[in-house]
Amino acid sequence: MRKKLVKLTTEELFELKWLTGTLLCLLAFWALSSLDLQAELHILLGGLALVIALFKPIWVSRIPTFFWRSVGFFLLFIIGADFILHLPEFMPPLLRMVILLLIYRALAPRRRREDLQIVLLCLFCLVISGVMTLSLLFAFQILLFTPVAMGVLFLICVLDRGPESRQYQADWKAFSLSHLIGRVLRSLDYRVLFLGATMFLFVVSVSTVLFVLTPRVDIHQAIPYLEIKSEAKAGFSENVKLGEVSEIQSNNSVAMRIDAPSIDAIEGRPYWRILTLDKYDRGYFRMSNALKGRPMRAYPKTRELMGRDLLDGGQEVSRRFTEKWTFYLEGGTSQFLPLPGLFHSMRFEGVQNLAIIPGPHHVGLLSVQQRVFSYQIEDLRWTHRFPAMADEVEAFSSLTKPFSAAEYTYPLTTLELDMSDEDRAFLNELNAEIKGEAASLDVSSYSNLLTSYLWKSYRYSLYPDIGGEGEDAIVNWLRTAKAGHCEYFAGSFILLAREAGYPARMAVGFTGGAWNMVEEYFVVRNDDAHAWVEIYDAANEEWLRVDPTPGSGSANPDVIMPSSQNFEAGLGAWTDSLRIQWYRRVVNFDQGDQLDMAITMKDIFDDIAGKLGEKASDLGTRLSVWWKQPFSGKGILGMALVVSLLVAMWGLWHARFYWIGIFYRLLRRPKALDPLRLEASRYLRKFKRKELGGAIRSDLQAIRFGPPANRTTAKAVFKCARNALKG
Repeated sequence: MRKKLVKLTTEELFELKWLTGTLLCLLAFWALSSLDLQAELHILLGGLALVIALFKPIWVSRIPTFFWRSVGFFLLFIIGADFILHLPEFMPPLLRMVILLLIYRALAPRRRREDLQIVLLCLFCLVISGVMTLSLLFAFQILLFTPVAMGVLFLICVLDRGPESRQYQADWKAFSLSHLIGRVLRSLDYRVLFLGATMFLFVVSVSTVLFVLTPRVDIHQAIPYLEIKSEAKAGFSENVKLGEVSEIQSNNSVAMRIDAPSIDAIEGRPYWRILTLDKYDRGYFRMSNALKGRPMRAYPKTRELMGRDLLDGGQEVSRRFTEKWTFYLEGGTSQFLPLPGLFHSMRFEGVQNLAIIPGPHHVGLLSVQQRVFSYQIEDLRWTHRFPAMADEVEAFSSLTKPFSAAEYTYPLTTLELDMSDEDRAFLNELNAEIKGEAASLDVSSYSNLLTSYLWKSYRYSLYPDIGGEGEDAIVNWLRTAKAGHCEYFAGSFILLAREAGYPARMAVGFTGGAWNMVEEYFVVRNDDAHAWVEIYDAANEEWLRVDPTPGSGSANPDVIMPSSQNFEAGLGAWTDSLRIQWYRRVVNFDQGDQLDMAITMKDIFDDIAGKLGEKASDLGTRLSVWWKQPFSGKGILGMALVVSLLVAMWGLWHARFYWIGIFYRLLRRPKALDPLRLEASRYLRKFKRKELGGAIRSDLQAIRFGPPANRTTAKAVFKCARNALKG
C-alpha cells in the first residue's frame, strides 16, 4: 500500500523558504571566498552568523525591527566610505557591498521582494566568482545553486496568496530543524521530484548549448574594470626576501598544469623559470629599478608573441618540432609566466596586455591574475643557457675596476656588492680557498668548484640554523650555519661569484613536478618552488644556469642529468584530471574550438544524411523490383510484412486508450490526465469550433468533468460525437 504523503503547513513552508534563502547566501559566500577581496573577516563573520541563524533562527527573530532599520543606514555609510577610500578600484568594494547586503537580507525579516533580491545577489556572486577564477568548483557551485534557487522561487509562488501572506512572518518558538527536514522528506512526491529533475536537466542542457554557440569574448578585455588586483605568492614577485620562496614549499596545492606533447618531451630535470633578480641588499633580492620601466621593459598588446621579440636583432627562432605546449597557471601564482627555455611563438587565449623584459628573457602580465591563465608555446627549446643581450655583452666586455656606485645600473647590478669591507674580505678568503692555486677559471670550472664546496660544507634544510650576528644575512649564514634552504645556497653562490668578478643573478620558479598518468599531463605544485643561479659566461656570451642546492644533480652546470620523472596515480590523480578536462574543454574553449565543433557536427550530419540517402535509394530499388514482380516468393513475403506492420499500427492506435489507461493507473496520475477525459476534451474543442451543442455535448462534458466514466459508455459517446461532427 502506498504511503500517504504529508502536507506541509503554511508555517512550515515559510520556515523552509527562509532556510533555503539562508543556504543560498552561504553558497554565495563559499564562491566569493576564492577571490582576493580583502573581505575574509566579512565572509567569516557573516558565514558564522548565517550558520547560527540556520540552526537557531529564533535568536534572529527576537531582534527588534528598529534595529534593522538603523543598521541599514549604518551599512550605507560603510559602503560609501569603502568605495571612496578604494577608488579607482571598483570590483572589490562592489563585492564587499554585496556581502554586507546578503548578511543584512538573510538575517533581517524577509518578504517576497527580499527573497527575490537574495536569489539575484547570490547568482551575481556565483557568476562573478566563475568569471574571475574559471574554476572547476564554479561548475559544482552553479549546479548546487540551480535546484536551491528553483526551490526558493517555487516556495515564493506557493506562498504568494495576496497581501496578507506577504506580511506573514514565521513563528520560530516551536522550530526544530531535524523535525522540519523529516516533514519535508515525508511530503516529497516522486512526481514533483521527477518534474524538478527534468527542469534542471533542461536548464543545464540549454546552458551548455548557449555556451557552445555564444561567441568567445575575453571579459577582462571587454570590461576593463572587471578586475581585482592581487598579490603573487611569496617568492614570485619582483621583490624577494630570504625564506619567501621556501615558504611556498609547505603548500602542496597545484601551481600549474602543462599539456605536454609527451612525457619524453620533458628533457632532464625541468626548471620552470619565472623571474631573475639582479639587485641584492643584505638578504633582499629584487629586480632593479632599471628593469622595472622603459627602455628595458616593453608593453605590447598582442595575442601572439614571437620568440625573436626576446632576442637581439629580432633573429628568428627556427622551427624544429612544431610541438605545442599548453600551460595552465593557477590564479595568484605569479604575474610573470614560467618559461623553461627559448621558443618560436607564444599564443594567448585573447589579446593580452603584456610586460616583456628582453634582457633577462621575461614575459609577464600587467597584474597577477585571480583566475587560471592559459597560454600556448610552440616549439619549446629546453635550455640551461640563455643568450645575453648586446647591451649586456658590451657592458661586461668594457668593464674596468674600480667603478663608482653610480654606475650600478643594469646589467652592472649583477656585480654589485653593497656590504662592509669585513664581509668583502671574508668572501675573498672563501674564494681563495675554493679556487686554490688556479689563477683564472672559466665560468663552468668556477661554478663546479663553488657548487662542490657548498655541497661539502653545508646541508639542505627548510629551517636554517644561523648563529651569531652580522649586517649581511647571507654572509652571516656562510660564517656560522651548517644547513639552509635553496635561497641561502643560491644567494651564497651569487655573492661569492660577484666577489670573484663573475656577474650573477638569482632565478626563481619551480623545478621538477609529476606526470599525471590518468590524463597524461604534467603537474607542478607549490612545494616545487625553488631558487637557483644564472652566471654570465663571457666566452660564449650566455647566461649559464647553476643550481648550487644539494641534491639538484651534477655540480658541473654543463652536465644535464637524465630525467627521472615522478608519477601521480590513484584517486588524487583522477580527481585532479577532472580539472584539466575543465581547462581543456571550457577555459580554453575559443572561436577556433567553436569552428572545429561546427565542422565536426556538419561532417556527422552529412554522414548521417548520406547513409539515410543510401538506405532510401536501396529501399526504392527494392520496391521497384517488387512492383515489377509482386507475386514472386520474396515479393509475397515483403507484402505480408508490410500488411502485418499496417495492421499492428492500426491496432495500437485503436488500443491507445487501453495502454494510456494502464500507464495512468501505474503512475496514479491526477484525474485531469485520464485518457478518457483527454479524448472528451479533444471532441469538445471540435464541437466548439463548429458551434455544435445538444445532448452529445452534455455527455462529453460529463465524461470530461464528471466522475470517472465507464470505458464502454465513453466509446459509445465518442462514436456519436464522430457521427455528429461528420453530419
